[in-house]
Amino acid sequence: MTVQFIEPARKAWDRTRAYLFDPFDLERWLVTGFAAFLAGLGSGMGGGTSGINYGLHLDDIPYSAEEMADALLGAALLIPILLFVVGLALLLLWVSSQGRFLFLDNLVCGRPAILEPWRRLSPLGTSLFLWRIGFGLTCIALSAIVVTPLMIDVWAGGDEWRAASGFVVAVTVLAGIAVGLVCAFVALCVENFVVPTMYARGVGVLAAWGCFLPHLRARLFDFLIYAATVILAFIAVGAGVVLVALATCCFGALILAIPYVNSLVLLPLTATYRLYGVEFLAQFDAEVAGLLTAAEPAAELNPPDPTPPE
Repeated sequence: MTVQFIEPARKAWDRTRAYLFDPFDLERWLVTGFAAFLAGLGSGMGGGTSGINYGLHLDDIPYSAEEMADALLGAALLIPILLFVVGLALLLLWVSSQGRFLFLDNLVCGRPAILEPWRRLSPLGTSLFLWRIGFGLTCIALSAIVVTPLMIDVWAGGDEWRAASGFVVAVTVLAGIAVGLVCAFVALCVENFVVPTMYARGVGVLAAWGCFLPHLRARLFDFLIYAATVILAFIAVGAGVVLVALATCCFGALILAIPYVNSLVLLPLTATYRLYGVEFLAQFDAEVAGLLTAAEPAAELNPPDPTPPE
């Protein structure tokens, strides 16, 4: 079969347009935008090691009882803060995992809702949440393995470490890029294909991977092209946001910096992106294709109120 890349995007936009604009319903926009907001929670969070001093020397360690007590007190005060940050990050990750299915359910079923699909799809969200924790820890572990040889080399070299170890740096950078690309591609597959597979079949994340992997193995190059298409689309959208910010003297950027408002303003784009992966996967997966067919034609995306007039 010939794999289509533009046609799924057109279908995704047509479905988005019918849902959001035909006719326009403010309540639908607000509710679906809130589902998109929940789905995106924590997605911009990141961390770094900038400013951490890896060159710790024995002279820097306090030895007096008073200094040791101060150090222990500082560590004791940091532990609750660290636990709070970790707990908040896990909470956001759990809510966003649930939100991904809420947002997809709103778009596919053509009805804005939060509570009912939350209860119905909660097991799927929990499965995704647990997988994302494991995947995140795996990516961190792989990154640590990649960086460890460089850190050992720097530590062993001390003040004498020079560009003579440039080979280690080059290998570390290349390995880091490879790990980053693989992790990013897996994350994209989960977001665009595994989540719709879970939703269409009502199965957990591992079972959904089992259904998706045969398609990925058979058409890896096509999925890589899809990933490149998505990246180019994100670059174009980012450039558009920058142009809007410049044209409005950064007022537009301030508006987009407000999380929920951001979700409302960009809702047509995020909805189209959410449906693009579903439409693309529907070319290979009969269950996903059946899910979309059940919601067609577009007129059924806006069903009439079944309540008879009084």
